[in-house]
Amino acid sequence: MKKPNGVLLALIAYASYSGSDAVIKSLGGQFTVFEIDFFATLFAGFFLFFTRPAGERWRDFWRMKRPWAVQARAWPA
Repeated sequence: MKKPNGVLLALIAYASYSGSDAVIKSLGGQFTVFEIDFFATLFAGFFLFFTRPAGERWRDFWRMKRPWAVQARAWPA
């Protein structure tokens, strides 16, 4: 199976961000910030099931390959 092109993935990411931004702005007057954040997280978490590589366990999906690099990036400047 051919791997997706990076440009195609970037365009999909930009489109999904733009669409979610439009939906959030249209619902802003009807829901609280916490409700909008809850549903945005819920829907984004739904797509995690489709991004996990085949044959990989969920425990390994969340495990970082270089945790110290992640912590160093989070260090305050």
